[in-house]
Amino acid sequence: AVGIVHGVRGAPCDLNSRVTALREAYFPMGLVFQSLDIKVETATASIEDDRRHILNSIVGKAEKDLDDAPESMHEKYDSLNNLIHSTFATSQGALQAARREGSGTWQNVLIAMSKATDIEKISFDFGYGWDNILAAEAMELISHLPTALQRLHLAEANFGPHFVHALADWIDKANDLEIILISSSCINGDDDDSNSNTISNSNPNPNLARERILKPRLFTMLASLVLAPVRNRASRVARRRLAKAVASKDSIKKVKVCDTDYFLGSEKRILGKNVVFEPLQWVGDDSC
Repeated sequence: AVGIVHGVRGAPCDLNSRVTALREAYFPMGLVFQSLDIKVETATASIEDDRRHILNSIVGKAEKDLDDAPESMHEKYDSLNNLIHSTFATSQGALQAARREGSGTWQNVLIAMSKATDIEKISFDFGYGWDNILAAEAMELISHLPTALQRLHLAEANFGPHFVHALADWIDKANDLEIILISSSCINGDDDDSNSNTISNSNPNPNLARERILKPRLFTMLASLVLAPVRNRASRVARRRLAKAVASKDSIKKVKVCDTDYFLGSEKRILGKNVVFEPLQWVGDDSC
């Protein structure tokens, strides 16, 4: 059996977010997406008296009033509906599957996740299960994090300065965030030269092939030299924005990092003495 296990620790076998995502990938995600339409106030029961008693209990009526006709709308219905939806929507497997399904399902799951009120920790390891995720999608994901979240772990979040700004914007809105873990994440990442031409052994004119490979590489080098100051400035601005967001949030007590350039020397100084800054023991460490 495969389950979506709610709670900060998840299933006993979930050593980190990658293990969680691998396990949850086998869950029938169609059921998760159907759960987003659940409304307790319109649910049926095999015995009508049971339905009436359940709905009246949800809104907090006394035992003597459980036989009353239930209210058609109530804020406690909404709270319970959001709890049910967000329990599934915050799982790694559901989020990854929703992204593969397309924009409609993706947006519905993100909205459901944003309404979670009892979630302590979320971990996103973008190095597993998030194949070809775009920076815009990663920013959407971050912007829909529940504001009640207490602990956030990001791994391989290599989406550029705009993503870091989106993270800082969410931190500004977070109410209960206490700990941030960031590992294996760079703001700019490496230049991609995977599309570069290579010399073919069958080419009868190696000089021509060499010319074809040198021209794009020379262009790439020149472009990198020209754009480097712009990229560096954008990265510095993003780092400073993130550091200021963390420093201004009184609820944040600890920042743990490993193999990342999200926080450098000057940003650590911005955090000041109110935030404990320490390294993760290892890249896969999800512990808080």
